[in-house]
Amino acid sequence: MIKKILQGLIKVVLLGIGIGLFLFWIRKLGVDALAQTLQELKADWWKILLVSLLWNFFYAMAWRSYFVNLNRHIPFWSLFKIKICGEAMNLMTPLNFVVGDPVRFAMVQKRISGYCPSGSILTDRLLNSLATVFFVWMGIVIAFFSPYYVPRHILWIVFGLYSLINIFFITILYLIYKHQAVGQIHKIMHWIPFKKVRSFMENAVDEMVVEFDFLKDKALTFFAPAFLCHLAGRFLGAVEILIILKGLQFEGTILLGIILASLTAACNLIFAFLPGALGVMETFYSLFFKWQGLSDVFGIPIQLIRRIRAFFWILVGLILLMIPARKRAS
Repeated sequence: MIKKILQGLIKVVLLGIGIGLFLFWIRKLGVDALAQTLQELKADWWKILLVSLLWNFFYAMAWRSYFVNLNRHIPFWSLFKIKICGEAMNLMTPLNFVVGDPVRFAMVQKRISGYCPSGSILTDRLLNSLATVFFVWMGIVIAFFSPYYVPRHILWIVFGLYSLINIFFITILYLIYKHQAVGQIHKIMHWIPFKKVRSFMENAVDEMVVEFDFLKDKALTFFAPAFLCHLAGRFLGAVEILIILKGLQFEGTILLGIILASLTAACNLIFAFLPGALGVMETFYSLFFKWQGLSDVFGIPIQLIRRIRAFFWILVGLILLMIPARKRAS
């Protein structure tokens, strides 16, 4: 009982900090100035939504490649809709995939009878994570040598924290791969407060053991298409940022897009305990443009526009969740 109260209190405090930061930056920019900025970008909204549609398309293609390699036919548009629903849940909740992937699991089971989708979801999530790590590390390396100034100690801190978190998860995956410490990992899962999510994660660990046994003899060509699709999705995130910057009359190169997109992904993981790293991302974008010699309020519209785009896909995902599923045989 005390543990639940403490967990709830921590969530409220963290969310309060995030909302406080978010409102601080909105107030500093000014509602009128923000409305004017959004008005100036009205001609670019279709480009922003198109780019985000394309990266969702690539992520669905990555997931589908798993089934194609196993000669299992699942309609692409079914996976595309399920992927959007899962990502909508990711955007709405802390710890990202902890809720989104169980949604994907449930939706695939509803649509395809006699098939357990855990293996495909786990593999897809792993390849997505590897592509993200590659992209983030590449972006941080570029930031060290680019003309866009970011304090070196900030880059080292972000690189260190991001790497430590990923090393932790990679170590867990390695132990599962070697069939070691599975019992201890199950004990760690008991700290997850949501019963259904905890049950999914515990089952996922057991599924992962089986999945790794199945995948360890596969050639790299089995994984390459999915990895490249996930990487393409990350690069499209950089393109989205460039479109927004151009709409705000700021000329940047693709290097700037990659740096901002990679640091955004790193901050989202480091501050995963806040949904969408609320408030933190606004602070980061404000500081970044202050480091470039601009007003610190310049970066706020960029992240706010990206939040509006995310809200659009959340709405799409929720609408798709309400559409009854028609089950088909596997």
